[in-house]
Amino acid sequence: MISLINYKIKLSYVATILIFFSMGVNPSFLSNNISSFDFITNFIRFFLPSIFLIGYFLFFKKENLFEFLNTDILIKIIFLIFTIILVFSLFFDFFNPQNLYFLSYLNIFLFISILSLSFDREEIKNNIILFVILGLFISLFLFLIEIFNNPFSFSELHKFKILSYDARFLSQALPRSTGIAKFLLFVIIILLILPRKKNTIANLVLLIFFSSLLILFRSRTNILFFTIFLICYLFYFSQDIRIKIQIFFATIIIPVIIFITIPENKISLIEENFNKSLTPWGEYLEVDYRDIIIRKNTTLTEKLYGMTINKTTNIYIKNNNTQLEEIENISSGRTYLWKKFFEDLKKNEFNLFIGKGILADKKFYNQSISNGFFYSLLSGGLVIFLLYIIVNIVITINILKNIIKSREISENIFPYSILIYLMFRSLFENGYLLYISDLYLFLISIILTTSKTLKN
Repeated sequence: MISLINYKIKLSYVATILIFFSMGVNPSFLSNNISSFDFITNFIRFFLPSIFLIGYFLFFKKENLFEFLNTDILIKIIFLIFTIILVFSLFFDFFNPQNLYFLSYLNIFLFISILSLSFDREEIKNNIILFVILGLFISLFLFLIEIFNNPFSFSELHKFKILSYDARFLSQALPRSTGIAKFLLFVIIILLILPRKKNTIANLVLLIFFSSLLILFRSRTNILFFTIFLICYLFYFSQDIRIKIQIFFATIIIPVIIFITIPENKISLIEENFNKSLTPWGEYLEVDYRDIIIRKNTTLTEKLYGMTINKTTNIYIKNNNTQLEEIENISSGRTYLWKKFFEDLKKNEFNLFIGKGILADKKFYNQSISNGFFYSLLSGGLVIFLLYIIVNIVITINILKNIIKSREISENIFPYSILIYLMFRSLFENGYLLYISDLYLFLISIILTTSKTLKN
């Protein structure tokens, strides 16, 4: 892989950084009424990865722009899925800026083209690690902004105001607690698989720290997968019994003790919480946050917080709907939407053969359906639904075959774990058919599992 001039920085790493910081930018900013600064910043974030990747192939490398189609058959099928979904989107609403989401998806396929030029396993693996580190950095950044501006409790990290569904930065949505928990889970998987000596003091301390954080964030999907993964890791794969016991205590016993014993009282690092408008249950009052930003005697973190927690209009106040509040205490509203989906399916409320394209669930229900299989049917119809099932089944079978062949904890377990997690996550989220981070990790993990075969 070609490096930048006089520096050992590979172009794929630059592409990973650009793709990461483009995440979360909804292309609807092109038609929304936002400030000039927000517009310019989001414009650069959204289009810079495309300019970089397309420019690389057209003016520098002069290779086939669609080299990713010469890699794995699964990559071709997934690209076909996204292309058909785009066609449906254009057919129903050609000028909808949401169609530009396809450009973000295309960036990742072009990124796979860059990796396919060398199929360097070490480089591919390093890109995954870099992506996870960036996610961890953003999580830490949000964490610090919150604790320096609001009273907080370590037992309720998932209730941080900066992680609320309506929090915005540069007029774009911020990661939720489930997104942060996802990156914490990936860090734990990296610590359990990649180090040669897994029972060093430093590694065990990091496992305790990140496992405790994962549990404290109370993301049920991530904790459930974390539990299943640890059971397989400790009882199926062959490893020294002493190491297994140490990891068992570092990832389960100690984090659970911390979760049980940690005090519920709130801690405040400031004398007075300047943001009085946000209640713990999502109710907002009108506050002009520009006053906070321009105030001369405010700290840097206060200004950042003022830029971050800017509210959208037409906020849904949960306190006014006890039914939704009760539902969300159990499943975040998923089961309610799933029941509605099956009722509409029985009543033929939507065409089984023609999808509504990108963000089809928002077009039907005005919110996420939170299931990759349902989303594939709504967005691309029955054909996309079947292709999506085929992709998941083929990957699952290949992983099981390889795991059965060898019970050793090798580096191959790393991409297998990511793929299994992302398929598992698609049962509770729209997954890699919608989210940029999921698609990035999904495709790059496929390439990592097949890189030796393809290179030969």
